[in-house]
Amino acid sequence: MKKVNWKKSAATLMCMVCVLPCSAASVNTNAAITADALSITGALEDAMNTAVSVIKKVSAIETNSKYNMTSTSRAVDAVPHYRNVGARSAQNYNKIIDQFNVAKNPRYKITNGSTWCNIFAWDVMRAMNVPFSHWVDQKGNPLTYSVARKTKGAYECGVRRHLEWINKYGSKYGWRKVSASEAQKRANKGYPTLVMGSSGSHIAVVRPETSKYKYTTNNPVISQAGAYNVNYGKAGYYFGTTKNLVYWTHN
Repeated sequence: MKKVNWKKSAATLMCMVCVLPCSAASVNTNAAITADALSITGALEDAMNTAVSVIKKVSAIETNSKYNMTSTSRAVDAVPHYRNVGARSAQNYNKIIDQFNVAKNPRYKITNGSTWCNIFAWDVMRAMNVPFSHWVDQKGNPLTYSVARKTKGAYECGVRRHLEWINKYGSKYGWRKVSASEAQKRANKGYPTLVMGSSGSHIAVVRPETSKYKYTTNNPVISQAGAYNVNYGKAGYYFGTTKNLVYWTHN
């Protein structure tokens, strides 16, 4: 199909209108037609911009048909069905989080007393295409499991080491610390955002608000694995407090 240059077509339409006979008796008529042409041009440009915006949002999601998000080999990277590789939006962020089905996924099920809040956070951040620590080398560079196995001195991070890593290396990899309210605003726009206990006790994903789940003072909406695996909840409830929590966000 031949690509239509809408701006050029609109400009041509305007030219055609402008060369209509312009006798003294028809000046008002031509002026009205020209105004209509300008209106059509604006409408076409608005439609073009809307179409481009939709295309960008759709193309921001990369699909992998060979996904595996339920592996209980938790040291190994999950292979997500969807990755957000472009424009951020609440819709894209929700799609990434929801695909892991944290409430029912065996990957995050409590096993012999062990909980997997850090694994869920890692899985989501990797699917959002941002660097985050699970496996890192001695210089703090995040690694995949396959690379870590071949890297001398590479180590695996639990929550406390996540906190140490993001405090020491986070800014190098595009992370910045924000307030609770800013964390919610960022998540609402689709930017990857995390909350951690300041002692490294727990970690959760801050996610966009809904009509049911709303931000309240120092208490953003989260998704988490842990003692309770929930797709939607409030930070204050699952951390047991709204105090001594730290928030980090990425582009």
